[in-house]
Amino acid sequence: HFWIGGNRLKRFEEWRWVSDGQRIEFFDFYKLQPNQDTSLCIVLWHPFKYDWADEPCTSSYGYICKI
Repeated sequence: HFWIGGNRLKRFEEWRWVSDGQRIEFFDFYKLQPNQDTSLCIVLWHPFKYDWADEPCTSSYGYICKI
């Protein structure tokens, strides 16, 4: 699993990129994702073929940086 730098500050708010605060306009969430109101950060999820999933921001994963 890898963090990709997308999050939201509160449930039901727009997803934004942490790096610049821009609203995320493209989504690649796995079916039935996002699924938890308390999960406010986006990860690439291995079991979902690296589609996106929401996770608690306190989870410990690697990350992918934009180059």
